[in-house]
Amino acid sequence: MTTVKDEKQGSILNKVLDALKNIFAPNLVALSAAGILQGFTILLHTFGLIQEGRAEYIILETISGAVFYFLPVLLAYSAAKVFNTNQVLAACVALFMLHPTTSPT
Repeated sequence: MTTVKDEKQGSILNKVLDALKNIFAPNLVALSAAGILQGFTILLHTFGLIQEGRAEYIILETISGAVFYFLPVLLAYSAAKVFNTNQVLAACVALFMLHPTTSPT
Protein backbone atom coordinates (compact mmCIF):
# COMPACT_ATOMS: atom_id res chain seq x y z
CA MET A 1 0.00 0.00 0.00
CA THR A 2 1.46 3.32 -1.06
CA THR A 3 0.87 6.54 0.77
CA VAL A 4 0.37 9.99 -0.66
CA LYS A 5 3.88 10.93 0.51
CA ASP A 6 5.42 7.97 -1.38
CA GLU A 7 3.52 8.88 -4.55
CA LYS A 8 4.62 12.52 -4.28
CA GLN A 9 8.29 11.54 -3.72
CA GLY A 10 8.09 9.04 -6.56
CA SER A 11 6.71 11.75 -8.77
CA ILE A 12 9.47 14.19 -7.80
CA LEU A 13 12.11 11.50 -8.25
CA ASN A 14 10.68 10.62 -11.67
CA LYS A 15 10.74 14.29 -12.71
CA VAL A 16 14.38 14.66 -11.63
CA LEU A 17 15.41 11.46 -13.41
CA ASP A 18 13.51 12.47 -16.55
CA ALA A 19 15.20 15.86 -16.55
CA LEU A 20 18.64 14.25 -16.20
CA LYS A 21 17.85 11.78 -18.96
CA ASN A 22 16.67 14.55 -21.29
CA ILE A 23 19.79 16.62 -20.55
CA PHE A 24 22.37 13.87 -21.08
CA ALA A 25 20.73 11.70 -23.76
CA PRO A 26 21.22 14.11 -26.71
CA ASN A 27 24.92 14.34 -25.89
CA LEU A 28 25.60 10.60 -25.69
CA VAL A 29 26.21 10.30 -29.42
CA ALA A 30 28.87 13.02 -29.37
CA LEU A 31 30.46 11.57 -26.23
CA SER A 32 30.53 8.08 -27.70
CA ALA A 33 32.00 9.25 -30.98
CA ALA A 34 34.68 11.29 -29.19
CA GLY A 35 35.61 8.33 -27.00
CA ILE A 36 35.87 5.99 -29.98
CA LEU A 37 37.97 8.54 -31.87
CA GLN A 38 40.30 8.92 -28.86
CA GLY A 39 40.68 5.15 -28.69
CA PHE A 40 41.36 5.01 -32.42
CA THR A 41 43.98 7.75 -32.07
CA ILE A 42 45.68 5.89 -29.22
CA LEU A 43 45.75 2.68 -31.26
CA LEU A 44 47.24 4.44 -34.27
CA HIS A 45 49.89 6.01 -32.06
CA THR A 46 50.62 2.74 -30.24
CA PHE A 47 51.20 0.86 -33.49
CA GLY A 48 53.41 3.65 -34.81
CA LEU A 49 51.11 4.66 -37.66
CA ILE A 50 50.98 8.29 -36.52
CA GLN A 51 53.52 10.19 -34.47
CA GLU A 52 52.83 12.57 -31.62
CA GLY A 53 53.28 16.18 -32.70
CA ARG A 54 52.47 15.47 -36.36
CA ALA A 55 49.47 17.13 -38.04
CA GLU A 56 47.39 13.92 -38.18
CA TYR A 57 47.84 13.26 -34.47
CA ILE A 58 47.09 16.85 -33.49
CA ILE A 59 43.93 16.97 -35.63
CA LEU A 60 42.55 13.66 -34.31
CA GLU A 61 43.43 14.55 -30.72
CA THR A 62 41.86 18.00 -31.01
CA ILE A 63 38.65 16.75 -32.61
CA SER A 64 38.16 14.03 -30.01
CA GLY A 65 39.08 16.29 -27.09
CA ALA A 66 36.83 19.16 -28.17
CA VAL A 67 33.66 17.33 -27.14
CA PHE A 68 34.99 16.79 -23.62
CA TYR A 69 36.40 20.32 -23.36
CA PHE A 70 33.13 21.92 -24.45
CA LEU A 71 30.88 19.45 -22.61
CA PRO A 72 29.60 22.20 -20.27
CA VAL A 73 28.30 24.09 -23.31
CA LEU A 74 26.53 21.01 -24.66
CA LEU A 75 24.98 20.28 -21.26
CA ALA A 76 23.95 23.91 -20.76
CA TYR A 77 22.22 23.92 -24.14
CA SER A 78 20.41 20.65 -23.39
CA ALA A 79 19.45 21.78 -19.89
CA ALA A 80 18.07 25.06 -21.19
CA LYS A 81 15.96 23.12 -23.67
CA VAL A 82 14.60 20.89 -20.89
CA PHE A 83 13.86 23.83 -18.58
CA ASN A 84 12.34 25.98 -21.37
CA THR A 85 14.87 28.79 -21.17
CA ASN A 86 16.99 30.51 -23.80
CA GLN A 87 19.45 27.92 -25.14
CA VAL A 88 21.83 30.45 -26.69
CA LEU A 89 22.07 32.41 -23.44
CA ALA A 90 22.77 29.21 -21.51
CA ALA A 91 25.51 28.27 -23.98
CA CYS A 92 27.00 31.76 -23.67
CA VAL A 93 27.14 31.48 -19.89
CA ALA A 94 28.90 28.11 -20.19
CA LEU A 95 31.33 29.57 -22.73
CA PHE A 96 32.03 32.46 -20.37
CA MET A 97 32.91 29.96 -17.65
CA LEU A 98 35.27 28.15 -20.06
CA HIS A 99 37.01 31.32 -21.20
CA PRO A 100 40.70 31.24 -20.22
CA THR A 101 40.60 34.59 -18.42
CA THR A 102 37.76 33.51 -16.12
CA SER A 103 39.03 29.99 -15.46
CA PRO A 104 41.25 29.58 -12.38
CA THR A 105 44.83 28.57 -13.11
